Amino acid sequence: MNALPRKNGDSALPGIVQGATAGSGLPHKGLFLLSDPVEISESWEQLARLAEFRSQKLAAMLNVSIRTVQRHFQQHYQMTLIVWLRSVRLKDGFSRIASGEQIKAVAFDLGYKQLSHFSRSFRRFFGIAPRDVRQTLRNYNRMKIPQEQ
Repeated sequence: MNALPRKNGDSALPGIVQGATAGSGLPHKGLFLLSDPVEISESWEQLARLAEFRSQKLAAMLNVSIRTVQRHFQQHYQMTLIVWLRSVRLKDGFSRIASGEQIKAVAFDLGYKQLSHFSRSFRRFFGIAPRDVRQTLRNYNRMKIPQEQ
């Protein structure tokens, strides 16, 4: 895949400016986060999806080493890259199941080769099985809300 386009002075990592803290005007060596965490988070999540939740692909897309991305996540998010990728992947799965998609289709679309592996990972992460999410939503949608008279 091609590297992402960069402006002068920008690093390849989303939400990062090389050389100075955003808005400080102070020259400084190193990488610093920009000020809008929501925009930065959305950029990372989009890149994770494009990289099919694979750390090697993500690093290649950014044209940096995988170790650079791993260090960035550990320093700025206090979690490993793998843990973060898994959480984005499973949150995507939850929202798709909640919107009514078939569990098996969601699992395979997210790159799980075995439905059982997806279900086990999902349950560990959310504390509820995918089928239970689906059943809970079905029951909720069937409920009739009493109307005032």
